[in-house]
Amino acid sequence: MNKKDYNDNMKGFSITDCIIVNNNTLVFVVYEDPDPSEGYSVMADYIVKYIIYRLDIDKVGQRGWAGGTYYLKIEYDQNEKKIVLVDLHGKAWENNQASEDFPLYELPFKDSTFSVHDLHAIHGNIYAVGRPRKLLKRVSHKTWIDLTNPGQFSYLHKEIFEAKKRGNILNLDFGFKSVDGFNQNNIYACGDVGDMWHYDGKTWEIVDVPSNSDLNKVLCANDGYVYVASERGGLLKGKDNKWEVLNQNLTQDDFIDLAWFKGILYVTTQENLYQVKNNMFEIVPSEEVNSLFSFHGVVSNGEILIAYNSENVLLFNGCSWETIVSPPKE
Repeated sequence: MNKKDYNDNMKGFSITDCIIVNNNTLVFVVYEDPDPSEGYSVMADYIVKYIIYRLDIDKVGQRGWAGGTYYLKIEYDQNEKKIVLVDLHGKAWENNQASEDFPLYELPFKDSTFSVHDLHAIHGNIYAVGRPRKLLKRVSHKTWIDLTNPGQFSYLHKEIFEAKKRGNILNLDFGFKSVDGFNQNNIYACGDVGDMWHYDGKTWEIVDVPSNSDLNKVLCANDGYVYVASERGGLLKGKDNKWEVLNQNLTQDDFIDLAWFKGILYVTTQENLYQVKNNMFEIVPSEEVNSLFSFHGVVSNGEILIAYNSENVLLFNGCSWETIVSPPKE
């Protein structure tokens, strides 16, 4: 991204989420940086934008709103060619609409305890996953269905019902934060204190993983295994009822994000980007990568890999790393 485009679109903002539309198009969610002189304020007070970056023609476009959102997440519907945005409280927006206001609508099935933690596309459909144990599937424009309906799946919500009776629903130490699937009938959702479930398209079943740690991200990889990033350097690998902990001695930092690219698993912490091959860990051997002091996320479409932090974006094509977004040198 050239200096003018960065200053016009990114300066004074931090990247919080990123998706790959295709090999030549990336989209970022960016939030306005707080002004220290203004004292404490909440995220909803700040401007939020999504930035569309065309790599092939080095062109940048944006759309933004003056506050009103918390932790906005983004995903792309490849079938409808739409960007879908949902924030923590279920406020949603889809592009290619006449209205530019945010939100365009709110997710159904929400109550005071429901919070959206991630959006993820699985075989053409976008899923919104959140706490306590909620998974919504987008089936068309502004239309979502609840795959965790309490009336249909009461066993999934047993602890939640009990917590509501005790009056401490807001203090639950479990619930979904991440979802992925091999297809729409083979989905895994995970969250805090080892909370992990499998959905086969009809029923939910608890997955007994060898961990009571917070599970931050689940990935269904092309090698047929499910990988789960957890706190304190924990990484789980398995499928069905066979699971193991992949041990490593490189870090005790929380593993945050996962991506599979050309037979290698990529794992982020706040400070480093790791690669895992044949169950062996190493810091990604690249000066371009190691020049960064933090990482927020990593994403791949199978043809390119993107790693990013609040102000830098790196692209890996399988041979070399390239910095494609960074603050210009004055």
